[in-house]
Amino acid sequence: MTISIWNYILSEVLNQCKSIYVTSNQCNRCNMGVISTTIRDIDESLYRKFRAACVEKKMKTGDGINEAINLWLKKQGKLS
Repeated sequence: MTISIWNYILSEVLNQCKSIYVTSNQCNRCNMGVISTTIRDIDESLYRKFRAACVEKKMKTGDGINEAINLWLKKQGKLS
């Protein structure tokens, strides 16, 4: 899978999100703040493509979501 396809899938997943519910926790391993989320109203076929891409890249879903959020924020000009 090329990077441009991966970026497209990540941005489309975030664009489809209508609501994200977040709870905050402290990571015991690294003392970094981590959160658990519930994301509702994601297009099912889009999410399946996202998960398939994560599996293909051998990455956790959370890591894929982190990458998606990072790319989306950069695209919006909110992150340098």
